[in-house]
Amino acid sequence: MTGFEYKGQSYTLGFGMAALKAYQAARGGETVVAAFNAMETTPDDANRLSALFRAACKPAVSEEEADEMIDALGITRALTMLADVAREYFEDPSDAPRAKSTAGSKPGSKRG
Repeated sequence: MTGFEYKGQSYTLGFGMAALKAYQAARGGETVVAAFNAMETTPDDANRLSALFRAACKPAVSEEEADEMIDALGITRALTMLADVAREYFEDPSDAPRAKSTAGSKPGSKRG
């Protein structure tokens, strides 16, 4: 997640199932992945950028507030922030560094 401040309030951008579903519903079925693929050829699609930003923003904001935030951040920074959180969410976990083994611990078991 990526954080920023706007008008004295803290916000974060991040994708999760709720954001994915909100975007898809707002854009007539277009998925977030399809949106990012389309942004490669039409990075100036203001409606798509606004909808992506709004879906990813927490706490929730109106379309007008999302547009004002994008204007305040600048389009390049807003796009970069969205790309970063999308990459983080969709990253293949097999590419991530492995956590240390917790051999011997099982879900629900108590360690003494």
